[in-house]
Amino acid sequence: GVDRFGRPVLYNCFACSSARGPHGLLAHFTMKVEECIQKMQVPGMDTWVWIADFEGFGVKDGMDPRFSIWLIHMFQNHYPERMGCVVCIDAPRLFSVLWSAVKPITSLSTRRKIMFIRGEESRKELADALFEGTTAQWLKENMSFNRRRKEVKASWAQPHPMPPEVDAASKITEIANTAQKVNWQA
Repeated sequence: GVDRFGRPVLYNCFACSSARGPHGLLAHFTMKVEECIQKMQVPGMDTWVWIADFEGFGVKDGMDPRFSIWLIHMFQNHYPERMGCVVCIDAPRLFSVLWSAVKPITSLSTRRKIMFIRGEESRKELADALFEGTTAQWLKENMSFNRRRKEVKASWAQPHPMPPEVDAASKITEIANTAQKVNWQA
């Protein structure tokens, strides 16, 4: 969907992700960013909002910084100034270790667009501040649902294929090749 200002919104939640390794996450996220760009229909609106819900983020996610490094590289080199803001929801203490590792390579402009919120009340306030009516309600319901792990696991057991109209493969290849050139790939 789009927020109150017409910006496309990307919502992701670790609890719902079937692609957990850095390569799968980068491929998935690149596809979603390309979808956001295709949805930019308001004249003069060229940014999106990313809501990163850390429910389900675990030790395995926090110990491998490659995805975070590649993602920052992707934002700064392939989509400069496209990111309107990033809202990190309920990031665990473990994430602070990862954030400490990638923060030095993140531009000041990008860091200023990142905010952290915590707790159910803050999640509801975010939904109401960014969206109207049914979209706000959808976001609140999904954030609540994503905290019921057994139901999430059952509903997301199967991989979700890329929509055929989105050709993100070339962008993924470009980003992966650039990451290899700067030796960020293990």
